[in-house]
Amino acid sequence: MNRIVPFLTLLLSLTACKKEEERYHSPAWEDGMHTSADIRHFLDKIAPGTQVFNIAPAVTGTYATRGGAHITVYGYSVRDKDSNIILQPVIRLAVKEYFTKADLLTGNVSTVTSDKLLNTAGVISTEIIRPDGEPLTSVAPFTIQMPGSTTVRSGYQIFGGSETAWGKQVSDQTNLLTWSENKSNVQIVNGYYQFFGKNSYWYNMGWYPDYAAGQAAIRVQLPAGYGNTNAMVAVVSPENGVIELSGDGSMERFTSPAHLLPIGKSLKLLCIGKKNGSFAYSYRDITIGLPATDITVDALQPVTDNTLKNLILTGL
Repeated sequence: MNRIVPFLTLLLSLTACKKEEERYHSPAWEDGMHTSADIRHFLDKIAPGTQVFNIAPAVTGTYATRGGAHITVYGYSVRDKDSNIILQPVIRLAVKEYFTKADLLTGNVSTVTSDKLLNTAGVISTEIIRPDGEPLTSVAPFTIQMPGSTTVRSGYQIFGGSETAWGKQVSDQTNLLTWSENKSNVQIVNGYYQFFGKNSYWYNMGWYPDYAAGQAAIRVQLPAGYGNTNAMVAVVSPENGVIELSGDGSMERFTSPAHLLPIGKSLKLLCIGKKNGSFAYSYRDITIGLPATDITVDALQPVTDNTLKNLILTGL
């Protein structure tokens, strides 16, 4: 695919307005997570917002995202709920993308299937809508290119999830969705991972860590005064895997859902709390053992808002 975005489509994409971006920034289904309101608000302010592109439905166009992805929507392929071809001058393509640990953590996305942690080369979602927000459909698959390399590593596959399937799970898991194996064909084109997608769907270009030694859970005890009403705990893998742990009522204990962490692998544990109006944190190396790893965090270190922001954005 030609990586040069046509002038017309580039001009249209640049007209995406900030008001629309803010409109899509904090979807209601984020309420399924357990992060306290103060911490969630802090993370929302530094999270990657939704990008909204104005598109001409009669023209095939390729749209370049801030994260470097390319999404091609084909002319005359968009339909309304009654299967009528959409020919109005402008409709919109809404895109969410997460390519780093910071993106995933601030964007409220945990990369886990029903029973395993996932590493990821990137997570992306696409949705076509009218200017008033009415969802539309596409009868032709989108072509999606995500920043990649010259080879597809062993174990790579596309994991998918539907927004309607998200929310608080029966088992009270904190992940926004349960990723399922989609196994779409992935190609390398000009240094990009390329695959075909559909409207209103999420894609995770992911792979499993090495689970040869088995898998186990983790339990984390925070200092007194920090619980699920004013703290968050997340496990972070070196290869962009993120899972937020569930708080145990008003107590200071947080646990991973099920036995989904790889035994013997080096991971990171991030703890953030807010008490008396000030943030504090801990970020440390951990290794998972059997039957479960119990970790006591003796203290959280005081930190300014700006320092915490920089740690999350550049230090994970």
